[in-house]
Order: sequence, then structure tokens, then C-alpha cells
Amino acid sequence: MALKQQQQLTKMVTSAFQISGLEEGQTVSVTAKDASNNTSTPTTATVAKADDKTAPDAPVVNPVKAGDKAVTGTAEAGSTVEVTLPDGTKSNSNS
Repeated sequence: MALKQQQQLTKMVTSAFQISGLEEGQTVSVTAKDASNNTSTPTTATVAKADDKTAPDAPVVNPVKAGDKAVTGTAEAGSTVEVTLPDGTKSNSNS
């Protein structure tokens, strides 16, 4: 790499801008302006789905009686519910 190119690269900056309220699917447009007031072509980025790092609330289970053929209740929409029976058998369902 030529020395001039190396010097230009060392002058590049990484910036972080504090933002809030962006929603999945929205588009952000970013430009750069130099000291001579020349503006770059915009670069766009589509806001991706945020990482969900919060566990759902515990499911609510309706009373289960001897002889019942189903375990019913409620859980967070989109979550996977797993029922473990006394013998260790597991059953999964998307809520």
C-alpha cells in the first residue's frame, strides 16, 4: 500500500451516534461531509430485529386432575412451551 493511502486510512474515523426509538424495518441514511462542504453519497441500513435477551414470564398452567388428557395454560406469544411429565417424557408446543 502506498504511503499516501496509508496516511488517508489513518485519518478515517469510527463514530457512534446515540439514537433511540428505531423500529425493525425502518431505514437509516448516513452521509459524510468534508471540510470543503462536499457531501458523500448516502449509505443506507435497514434496522434489524433487536436481540431478545429477556426470558419470558413463567407460563400459567391451569389445574391438572388425574385422568386429564391435556395440560392447558398460557405463555408468551411466540414462545415454545415444554411440558415434562412425571416419567420424563417431554412434549413441545409453540404458543
